[in-house]
Amino acid sequence: MARRDPLAKALDELAELQRAGASVAGMARVRGYLGDKSPHAVGKAVKVARKWGASELAGELVAVFGRAMTSADPGCEIKAAVAEAMCEWMAPEGRAVFEKGIRHRQFEPIHVPPWRVDVAAGLRGWCALGLVAIGHAEQVGLILPLLVDPERDPRVFAARALSQAGVEAAEMLLRLKALQGDAEEEVT
Repeated sequence: MARRDPLAKALDELAELQRAGASVAGMARVRGYLGDKSPHAVGKAVKVARKWGASELAGELVAVFGRAMTSADPGCEIKAAVAEAMCEWMAPEGRAVFEKGIRHRQFEPIHVPPWRVDVAAGLRGWCALGLVAIGHAEQVGLILPLLVDPERDPRVFAARALSQAGVEAAEMLLRLKALQGDAEEEVT
């Protein structure tokens, strides 16, 4: 009898947990997977926690984010999933995640020119929205560089975040960006 791939087994179990919905036993299993050695299993566990609205795991997700900053995270999957969850939950614990993530760049190789791509673009965008969600005192200054980010997604997220900030400085930046224009219509 062939042995089953442990990653496939983990991903199948996490998919089943997500379908079943939150429970005490399920939460214990998700917590276990947050410490898994496979970044794919960890990323899926974070997504399950987010889908469940399990904001009581916010502190654990901050720790997961910290580990992902210093270890393998293909496609920036873990970091982006943590930032998205923290943003949705408006979790104050997400402050450190948002402050680090908004500046993060992660280049991975591709098979066509320019031979590498920044896979952290979505992470930077979610962090912009998160800073606004938690009412970070320096949100406008931290989001500003994203308006000129070389990647499309951070510019779109930055415009969306600034439009939700509710402060005059954000409104002025959006007006300036509209006057300046952008290659992407969604940004202006």
